[in-house]
Amino acid sequence: MKYTRHLIRMIIIFMILGSTGTVSAAILEPANINSEAALVADLNTGQVIADKNGSERLPIASISKLIVIYMVEQAIKGNEIKRTQLVNVSQDVATFSDNLMFANIPMSPTKSYTVQQLEEAALLPSSNAAAISLANLVAGSQENYYKKADKLLNSWGIKDANIISASGLRNGDLGIYNNPELSESVENQLSAREVALLAKKILEDFPEITNITSLKTAEFPDKDGNNQAINNTDDLLDNDQYKFEGLKTGSTPNNGKNFVGLTHIDNEPVITVVLNSKDNMNYETTFNDTVQILNEVTANTSILPIANTVTHKVDNAKAKNGEIKLKPVSDNYLFTETGDKLKLTSKINYQKKSAPLKKNEVVATRKIMTDNSNYNDFLEETPIIKYATTKNIERANIFTTYYRKITELFK
Repeated sequence: MKYTRHLIRMIIIFMILGSTGTVSAAILEPANINSEAALVADLNTGQVIADKNGSERLPIASISKLIVIYMVEQAIKGNEIKRTQLVNVSQDVATFSDNLMFANIPMSPTKSYTVQQLEEAALLPSSNAAAISLANLVAGSQENYYKKADKLLNSWGIKDANIISASGLRNGDLGIYNNPELSESVENQLSAREVALLAKKILEDFPEITNITSLKTAEFPDKDGNNQAINNTDDLLDNDQYKFEGLKTGSTPNNGKNFVGLTHIDNEPVITVVLNSKDNMNYETTFNDTVQILNEVTANTSILPIANTVTHKVDNAKAKNGEIKLKPVSDNYLFTETGDKLKLTSKINYQKKSAPLKKNEVVATRKIMTDNSNYNDFLEETPIIKYATTKNIERANIFTTYYRKITELFK
């Protein structure tokens, strides 16, 4: 009977998973969000704090530009290109940029633009032509870029994304870059979790990107070579309650507006994602939903520290009873429901079991796993706590070491 009940439970779970996708284990499911999907995740740990429909892939529009920006920053870091490097756009890109239905910053094939200027144009006013130019720069062609983008996402565990544009436009809106083998309605799609992971990767690997995404305005050459102001579409930069540092908006013709942002809760950095809010002309609902989900998180969660100093016995350590103290290498914490307590259920894994040991030498690790599954929901692999020595540990003499081992045998 007990086995039968267990089997029935498992069948029900598989039926749920099969019909709705991954079941969210996040702390909160936002109650008052109008958008199709929304998510808040901790930048440092990747912990998913709030999740509404976070696993369903939806059109992401210009959020797609973060992929090409990641590749550009990667190429700069690898000394393949320079931020001050001049780029000449092709005639095709220039022609595309003149179509104000799908582009917003006209560009000229007779002018040169720095990589920095193209990044600012792609990120702030969301220039599609700038994104196409950057994709050509890092990949050689649009076709090569799509392959490279899929490979990059795949390396992060985002499988079968099938990127079809660097800009985020639908296939039918790409003009000469249209793929005739695809439907005109095909467009880039990622889930809110995948968007949060994309943001996490670019912020971890290239944190200086916020020097651009936090700008309210910048200058960009017009077709006559004169500087013109280009403005950031992210109105949350003016939000007094939450101090945002970007990252990217996106607008789809049929599915509404999108936004992925970086802000802080109690001084801890968090990523926000809102996808497919039903705004027509502006991002009012998108930004309101973003603030609403943050309000729900701040009202219903607390940040609790974890991983205090621990004692580890090392038989040959020159210390009382061979016991040495280990401290976490960094501050560790999790978001929890307000008033709840944390209990780590994972075991400490000791990699080094003999002296001598140097001060601050990592001796042990532990996965951040708790007895509440809602706190164990992460964008990537479960994060690891590292424990290190608090001081130099010398080796005890051989007689002390043998005595401890013999004593241990008779316990």
